[in-house]
Amino acid sequence: MPSKASNATADLLVLQWADAWNACDVDGILALVHPDFRMPRMKGDVIDREGLADAVQRQTYGAAMKIFPTRLYGRDNKFAVAARIEYRHVEEDELVGAADDGGMAMETRDGVVVFAAPQLTSADALDKAGLSEEDQIYEWTGPEAST
Repeated sequence: MPSKASNATADLLVLQWADAWNACDVDGILALVHPDFRMPRMKGDVIDREGLADAVQRQTYGAAMKIFPTRLYGRDNKFAVAARIEYRHVEEDELVGAADDGGMAMETRDGVVVFAAPQLTSADALDKAGLSEEDQIYEWTGPEAST
């Protein structure tokens, strides 16, 4: 029987990912991913560590996507994150759009992320990770949750 993930490591990993992404911290996010990291993007291509570094770097101009995790689901090494996604102008920090129900499916190996797949909704992320609402292991309610 699969075990329900319950340690703080996954919670911390998700927050560190969001913090590194939101801060456009390339070194910080690369420290969280496995050498075999892969991420299929919504436009259909698949990126590796180098592509992830490029994606984070592109958040430093124009409109940037900011991630605010709200719930974490997990079992074994598979996770789904529900998050508020905000789009902001980089220079003015002006909010230009938001979605309260974004999501990402993740898989870990050796304590770091080996697979991440952004999804339009948290339900899509749950489906991609093979999880359900019953697999919820954490809910953020403080300032690190949505603003």
